[in-house]
This record gives sequence, structure tokens and C-alpha cells, in this order.
Amino acid sequence: MSPSYYTEHPTGDLMAHATNDIEAVRRACSMGVLMTSDAVIMISFSLVFMIGISPSLTLWALIPLPFISLVVMGFGRLIHRRFERVQAVFSVLTERVREVLSGIRLLRGFAREEGIERAFAGTNQDNVNANISLIQVWGVFEPSVGLFAGTGAAIILWMGGRAVLGGTLDLGGLVAITSYLGMLVWPMMAIGWIVNTLQQGSASMKRLEKIFAERPTIASPPDPRPIPASRRIEIRNLVFSYPGLDRPALRDVNLTLEEGTTLGIVGLTGSGKSTLVRLLPRLYDPPPGTVFLGGTDVRALDLTKLRAQIGMVPQDVFLFSASLRDNIAFGRPDASEDEVWEVARLAGLAPEVAAFP
Repeated sequence: MSPSYYTEHPTGDLMAHATNDIEAVRRACSMGVLMTSDAVIMISFSLVFMIGISPSLTLWALIPLPFISLVVMGFGRLIHRRFERVQAVFSVLTERVREVLSGIRLLRGFAREEGIERAFAGTNQDNVNANISLIQVWGVFEPSVGLFAGTGAAIILWMGGRAVLGGTLDLGGLVAITSYLGMLVWPMMAIGWIVNTLQQGSASMKRLEKIFAERPTIASPPDPRPIPASRRIEIRNLVFSYPGLDRPALRDVNLTLEEGTTLGIVGLTGSGKSTLVRLLPRLYDPPPGTVFLGGTDVRALDLTKLRAQIGMVPQDVFLFSASLRDNIAFGRPDASEDEVWEVARLAGLAPEVAAFP
């Protein structure tokens, strides 16, 4: 994905996709499909045996089934909307937790614990309300299905009892058909769980499909030019605005940095220093014909090879959950021990690293 995608989508939202949404799709594709097959088989065989005993009594018992289908269809759409709301609120809650954990020292330094607790309580209450709303629908849905299934049982007992008294059905047949109807109750009740699971999986899959449909806006050209031998950097008449913003972050920038030289860029906060650095490796795409490496427009170079030529020290330090050596050699995993120690020395870390046990 392009950097602009992560700017537009909070980390909490992406974490919700990676946890809740994927889990909902997994349930729908595993237990949802399994229980659907089980319910279809149970219903089919039970109906076959019931019809074999008494077709007329079976038809009476099937009267409530269309109403079950209507209940399933009506509640299914409602469950789908409520679950989408649950997922959206959970994304906001996840982002809130991430912000608090990331900025815990700053929050304590400014004594903002109470304010953050109130804000978190409000977000958490939205999450609770969304889940309660979903549970309320589910709580009405399942008994509604059970009501119509029980109505079928009552019809069989009434009509079957009259048939036994009239001599058109023996008692064993009534017991058997009642037992088969009992075997239909669980599949009918399972329909509720299946619909709920499939609706949740469908809502989550739609959210995931939006991610799958995303295409990086920054990519290598179809026929990239070779990386030039020269490391001369040129910026010509650069005017750059961030996506979605009209005001340029950089305007009329021109500079030349010869290979082997050093350039320091200073300026006020927000003046565009970091933006300028991000354009060279195409973390953001510069306009065509404005940024050059060795006389070649960086947009004409292979993206991976271009970035492999550039070493960056970000303004905000980030350490991966790995050894110090792995973090130092992150850009060059094949770096030798001597090269890693040299970088540590240049960064002023060598004495501290040597003192580690």
C-alpha cells in the first residue's frame, strides 16, 4: 500500500480488519458452512421419512416453515446492518487503545488520565451499545424461529392424535413422526446461528474486499531504467502538495547535491524538510521531472532498487521486537558483523552495546 493509504486509515481500523474481520470470515467459512450442510442433510432426511409415514400429516407440519424463512430473511438483513455497526465501533475503540498505549508517558506527563478515561469510557460505551443492539435482535430472532418450529409440533400432535383415534395412523407412526419432527427442531434453531454467522462473515468480507481492491498509487514503471552509477541528487523546480490538499507543502525547490558531499537542511517545524526527504525514495511521488538520481528521474527507476540505494534515519525512532543487531541491519540483513559494529560506532552506540551482557 502507498503511504497515503495508512494516513487515511487509522492503525486501529487496520488492526480490527486483521483480527475481528478475518475471524468472522473464518467462522463463516468453517462452522458456518459445516452447520449449513448438517442442517440441510438433517432436514432432508427427516422430511423424507416423515412423508413416508404420513404425507398429509407432514404437509400440516410444514405449514409454519415459510414463516421461518420470512423471519430468517427479515432478521438477516437487520443482523447484517447491526454487525457492520459493531465492527465500525470496534475499529474506533481499537484505535483509541493504540493511541493511549503509544502516548502513555505523554498523557501522564500532562496529567490527562481523567480526560482520557472519560473519552475512552464514551468510546467503550458506544461499543457496548452496538453489541447490545446486535444481541437484542439476535434475542428476538432465535425465539421467533423456535416459536414456528413449536407450532409445527403442536399441529402434528393435534392432527396426529385425531388420525390415531380415527384409525388412519397407528400409534407407532405418530411417535416416529413426532421424533423426526424433534430432529428438525435443532436444524431449524441452527438456522438462526448460521444466518448470524454468515451475515457477520459477509459484512467482514466486504470490509476486507475494500482492502484487497486497493492498489498502490506508487509503483515501479513498466520498463524501469537501470540504477545510475552516479549518486548525484538534483531537484528541479519542485512543487509538491500532499494528496487531498490544495496548499503546496513545497514550492519552487531547486538544489543539487554532488556525490560525496553533505547537505544540512534547516527550517521551522512544518516547513517541508521531512517531505523533501520522503520524495527521493518515493515514499510520496514527486511530480515528473522534478527529482533526479544520477541524472535519471526517480519515477523512471525500479522502486525496490531505488529504495535499496537510500539509507534513512526516521525522525521518530521505531524498534522492532528483535535483537539490536537485527534492528541495526534491518535495511541490509546480509550485513557482516564488522559492518554492524561500524554502524553502531558511528551512531555512538558501540560503548553501550559492548557493555550489554
